[in-house]
Amino acid sequence: MTPMVKRLLIINVAVWVIFAVLVNFLHQPWAANLYAEHLALDPHDAIFSFELWQLLTYSWLHALSDPMHILANMLGLFFLGPALETRWGPRDFLIFYLATGLIAGVFTVIVGLALPGIFGARVVGASGAVLALLAAFSFTMPDATLLLFFVIPIQARWVIWIALGIDTVIFFSNPNAASIAWHTHVGGVLGAWLLVTGRWRPGRLLDRLRLARLAARRSKLDVIPGGKRDRRHLN
Repeated sequence: MTPMVKRLLIINVAVWVIFAVLVNFLHQPWAANLYAEHLALDPHDAIFSFELWQLLTYSWLHALSDPMHILANMLGLFFLGPALETRWGPRDFLIFYLATGLIAGVFTVIVGLALPGIFGARVVGASGAVLALLAAFSFTMPDATLLLFFVIPIQARWVIWIALGIDTVIFFSNPNAASIAWHTHVGGVLGAWLLVTGRWRPGRLLDRLRLARLAARRSKLDVIPGGKRDRRHLN
């Protein structure tokens, strides 16, 4: 157990316990309203009601009626986090965790506003950031061996794609009934890819555009045989 992973576990569990007690046992309506209406991520309210803090707060909440929701996410953080924190250090690991949660939230809002009938529901949970950890593990330590379903040994490079594949099958088999925030998971993986590869930097994008323009110019040039270095004309 590394220090930052331990703190994140404690905070996530503490927030869940506090809201579960207030809502499920003490039946406090203000707590239920705060949880569902102002802290959970609603794509419409986050933008049109100017509740932008939802882009950060949603990832600290978990389903109050389903302990398996927080258990699954915290197990992912517990198993994946220490290796990445050891590799990056506590500060960079925390930045990555928070940034990918934010990117997943932004992606959730974009997709939710574009397709409200399918993706417009409120979202809670750290699964976007946890899927980002899984993606980062796959990208940075591809040759490491993980146990798929705690049984099947498999190289880390394939695990993220298997996880996304399972997510996709479950969600699109019945999108109206599925409780999986598929778009949030995709947003987390996208955030991990941007941060791990450095593609988020404007300078990288400008460099790629310059290279693309240079390649386009070169492709328009014709090669004319002949001259001193063309040995085909010396025989």
